[in-house]
Amino acid sequence: MLDTKDFEKALKERSTTKVRLGTKKEAVSSDSLVMNYLKDHLNFTINGNDYDWQYLGKEHNDHHETHFYMVVPDCEAPKTIEMNHSSLIHLFDQQSNIVHFDLLGNKETLVFQKGLEKQKLVMGEE
Repeated sequence: MLDTKDFEKALKERSTTKVRLGTKKEAVSSDSLVMNYLKDHLNFTINGNDYDWQYLGKEHNDHHETHFYMVVPDCEAPKTIEMNHSSLIHLFDQQSNIVHFDLLGNKETLVFQKGLEKQKLVMGEE
């Protein structure tokens, strides 16, 4: 989840399109802009292998947060997940990116910040 206005600021650096996330005037191209930004700032290594993720979509809430949904298809059962998440960290020194995982009913949360852009989640014993 990311702050909507902060995320719009990051997208504005990459495009002249006013995305207006979560409004009736949201740009038609917003999903493409969002996905391209996230592809540059978010990647996964599962059990030591790099995997591409698929963007499923986003939703906004009344707290000015945008939640992003993605899936890593066709991957083996995860024992370890290494994730690099640098979204907005280049713009805001105090940026925190919260990621919730739901892996076969096991729920985990990681918080990414400046200096903690890359983290590892171990499911059971490695």
